[in-house]
Amino acid sequence: GAVTMVVNDPSIYGHSLAFNQDSTVLYIGTIGSSGTIYQQPLDADLNAVGSPTVYATGVGAGYHDGLEIDECGNLYAADYSTRGFYRVDTAGNVTTMVAADSTGYGHGAKWGSGLGGWRDDAIYQPQPYAGDTVREVVIGFHSGDTVRTWNGVPAPL
Repeated sequence: GAVTMVVNDPSIYGHSLAFNQDSTVLYIGTIGSSGTIYQQPLDADLNAVGSPTVYATGVGAGYHDGLEIDECGNLYAADYSTRGFYRVDTAGNVTTMVAADSTGYGHGAKWGSGLGGWRDDAIYQPQPYAGDTVREVVIGFHSGDTVRTWNGVPAPL
C-alpha cells in the first residue's frame, strides 16, 4: 500500500505507462500534451534519475489511453483525441498504424497471449464505441515482455 512518487513534474499529465525492455526507461503517455510522450530514466531499483524528457511528439493529439512496447523496442500508443494508433520507433519517429476512426476507436492496447485465437504478435484494442468489439492490430513482432529484464535478470512471463 505504500506510494512512491516517481515523476513529480506538474507540467506532465501522465495517463499511461510502459517500461523499455531492460526497465531503464519509463515511457509516459499524456493527456493534453499535443501528442507528446516523455521518457524517464530509471536506476537499477526503478527510482527516477534526473527529470523526464521528451521522447516523441506528434503521437496523436495527446490523450494516450494505452502504451505497449515490442521486442525490438518500438513503442505503440492508442490516442483517444485522434482515435488513431501509432508506433514510435527507437529513434523517436512516429508512424500511424491505424488512421483516425471515429466509430472504431481502440480504447487502450494489450498484447495477445497466443492462446485461444489471440495472436502473440498482435496488439488488441477494446472498442467500446463500436459495439463493444475488439480491434486486432498485427504488429509482426512480439511483446517486449518476451525479452524483458528487471535489474538485469530475465522477468518471468
